[in-house]
Amino acid sequence: MLRLKNKRIVVLGASGRIGFDLCQKLAPENEVIGIARFRDAQREQALREMGVETFQIDFATEDFDPVPDDADWLFIQVAYQHGAEQHPELAEAINVHLPARAMMYFRGVQGVVFASTGNVYGLPGRVVTEKDREAPIGVYSLTRYAGEQVVKFFCREFNVPTLILRYFYGNDERYGIVKKIAEALLKGELPPVWMGTQVNAIAHEELVERTLRAAPHARVPAMVMNLTSSKPYPLEKIIDLVAEELGIEAPALDRIEEREQMTLAAYTPIQDRLLGQTHIPLGQIVKKVCSGLRTDSGRA
Repeated sequence: MLRLKNKRIVVLGASGRIGFDLCQKLAPENEVIGIARFRDAQREQALREMGVETFQIDFATEDFDPVPDDADWLFIQVAYQHGAEQHPELAEAINVHLPARAMMYFRGVQGVVFASTGNVYGLPGRVVTEKDREAPIGVYSLTRYAGEQVVKFFCREFNVPTLILRYFYGNDERYGIVKKIAEALLKGELPPVWMGTQVNAIAHEELVERTLRAAPHARVPAMVMNLTSSKPYPLEKIIDLVAEELGIEAPALDRIEEREQMTLAAYTPIQDRLLGQTHIPLGQIVKKVCSGLRTDSGRA
């Protein structure tokens, strides 16, 4: 298996869920530079103890000048999502201008991995692949789509092999679509309509692992890859599994047209061809997520 080794690697968003774990995986065999605002001092200290060199930078307002620019690889794991509709100017600064500034500053790298989102497909009301046309809706999706175009431009302009990963719904006990469903059921509510009728769900640890395995496939022009579970799951199936794990009765899913129209799910032909199909089953993801919720709520 191809892997990054003996490289100087810059990770933007090193304090985030995925960025932090990428640093952890890369540090034993590479020189890793982690950049973030680091509002959590303990998280920065944990990275330093792994051997990661850290820099505190506000991505919206500060330049990369303190950081060595002679890196081998660049991972961009930064996005501004929650609050994007209320602060579109900040969403543009982070989701569009930051990737441009990063690719210009680190233009000498051997490769770039840019974390994007399946939200760039909009709400197609069906399952999509990379061949489907993007149709972003809302500030977050629009700025993420624009960020992809910026990355594609600099990939071609500087001849830097680049991989754009469109993440769909990573999951563990801290975050993700499965946790949102479980929390809704514990409140006696149905999952929100925006989840549609089919949902992808990939385990967080597999998402991180596949991000690293996919990196050597960066190319010019940029490759776009859906990175998620190899197939979507009917929302009813996730509800049934979660309810069973929590020991509660599974509610019947409302069959309304709006829910059908809100479906955003994906197949992953490029990922499956290059990396093989995802292997952590949905049931294992549900068990891990619900175990944390039972502990938090005091259930045995």
